[in-house]
Parts: sequence; structure tokens; C-alpha cells
Amino acid sequence: MISRPDEDRPSLLIPSSILASYVSVAQSCGLDPYTLARKAGLDPACLFDPGLPVSALRVTRLIEGSAIEAGLSDFGIRLALGRGTPDIGPLNLLLREEPDLRSALKSMQSFMHVHSRSIQVSLDEREDHPVLGVSHAINVGASQATEMILCSMMLTTRWLVGADWAPVAVCFTHRAPPDAAPQRAVFGCPAEFSQPLNGLILERADLDRSIAHSGAMLRRHAETYVRSLARDMHGDFPEAVSGLIAALLPSGRCSSARVARHLGMDRATLQRRLALSGRSYSELLQDMRLSLVEKAHEWDWPLADLADQLGFSSPSVFSRWFRQNYGRAPSVWRKERLRPMTG
Repeated sequence: MISRPDEDRPSLLIPSSILASYVSVAQSCGLDPYTLARKAGLDPACLFDPGLPVSALRVTRLIEGSAIEAGLSDFGIRLALGRGTPDIGPLNLLLREEPDLRSALKSMQSFMHVHSRSIQVSLDEREDHPVLGVSHAINVGASQATEMILCSMMLTTRWLVGADWAPVAVCFTHRAPPDAAPQRAVFGCPAEFSQPLNGLILERADLDRSIAHSGAMLRRHAETYVRSLARDMHGDFPEAVSGLIAALLPSGRCSSARVARHLGMDRATLQRRLALSGRSYSELLQDMRLSLVEKAHEWDWPLADLADQLGFSSPSVFSRWFRQNYGRAPSVWRKERLRPMTG
């Protein structure tokens, strides 16, 4: 299929992870996903490799065409539900470390372009009911893609504040389908069509809801990491890796392979790029742990919690590492740090 030359310009490229559930959903609807992908001008390989940049126009063409082929007015919503909580790359790390929903949505508004330059998010608090608005590069004939994106936004919000959350209403610029029951059921609220914007209507109190697992120190390091990615990785690559290490450490699953996946590369490529800067993953891991320990006296954490924050499997492993690096037990070090200065 011959495509228009502007289909592949950067502002119209999105990560292929948006199609993570396409094969299973299409097959459940009796469709041939590979034939439809080729018909839309997409390489079927993008259905399995979440790191490929793909044309937003072709993805939209695929989603809208599949909905018509299946005779379903909720195909986009099915894709979003099939994906579950969206993978928005490093933004997942940053949003989870914000203190409340307002801060998380503002970060999403500021940094969505890091994940995709074709999607814009806005938080408008001027009215009695705040509006989480969404726009994307394909504005015409994209009702299914729009519903998929808004459903993904709802799932992200629930991931942040709890599965009990639901918007006051959901608004769409496109016309209502013959039966809007699926939209009302999935969003758990009234669905309004032919509106001036696409968005979720929130209660003002929703914005103050706390984010689970928030931590001030990790939030700062996660933001540093995302900001470094926002500079298109032209700056200090080891700095970006260090920020990602800081964000992943508390999960207990911080490994070079996992860091590499978040950066869209394999472990060998990660090590090779670090070597070009004269660094290694193990050095950055060690440096980050030492840096976080130096800042730990600013927070009144039990030592067991500090061990968790630094990604150690147990307090005994942490204590052994600490003695090797500081020559004394962490409890002794903390007392020395907290001892008032005398002169």
C-alpha cells in the first residue's frame, strides 16, 4: 500500500505498544489481524514488538477498519481493556511517584510527548468539575481510536488512585453509536457525544486523592530521569540510566535487563552505550545507592525500609553492603548523622 509521505513524520509516530492487545482482540472478533495490518499499511511485526515506532495514521486506519469489519462500535474500548493499565514507558514510573492525582495528571500533561508526540493531555481546573482532556494527531474519522485513548486514561487513573474510581462523565466529539451501553458500562458514568472536546469529567476532590506507593525521594529522581528523556537522549546517557535505576530500585526488580527494556534496547546495547561514556551498569548502581544513602537522613525511615528503597533483598544483605562501603553499621552511621553539631 502506498502511503502519503507525511505519515511517518515524528509528530505522527507512536509506540507500537498501543497495539499490544490487537491480535487477541481481533481474533476474538473473528478477524485476521495480520491481513488487516497489511491492509492498513503496517508491518505485522509491530503487533509483537512494542518498541517499534509506527504511524499514528496507519494505526488509526487499522483500528477504525477493524471496528467496521467486526461490526462493533466498542472495538477501541475492547483494545484498551485488553491492554489493561497502559504502558506509557518512563511516565509510568513518574506518575506512580507523585503525591496525588493532580500532580500525576500535571506530569502527564507536561511529559506525554516523551512517550508520544501525537497525543496531548490537558488538565483544566477552571470549572466546577475539572476536565482531563485528550487530543491526538488524527482528528477526523477516529472515533474508535479516541475511545481507546480515553479508556486508557481512565484505566491509568484507576491504577493510580484505586479501582473504585469513576469519572463524573465521559465526553466524545464524535456522534453517538446506535447503542452507547458499552461506553456507559465501561466508564461507569454517563457518556456524552457530539461534545466540543474529548475528555473525562472529574470531581474536584478526585484531584486530591493520594497516589499509592508515593515517595518524595523517588519522585524527585524519577522526574530527573523523565526530564533527561525529554531532551531526546542527546544529553548524558549515564544520567538517564541512573535516574531509571533510582526509580526501579524499590521494586526489588532493578536489573540491567529491565533498565534496558525501559530504554527500548537490549542489555548488550545498554552496556555498550555506557562503555562509550566510560561507565558500567554496576558502577551506576553502586553510585546511585551511595547517593541515596547520603540523602536518607532527610527522611525518618526505619533501616528496613531504607534497605527496601535501595533494592536489597533483606536487611542483612543491606547491612553487609553498608559495612563494606562505610566501615560501620547503618544504625551507627545514622546516629552520627543525626548528632547535633557542637562547637
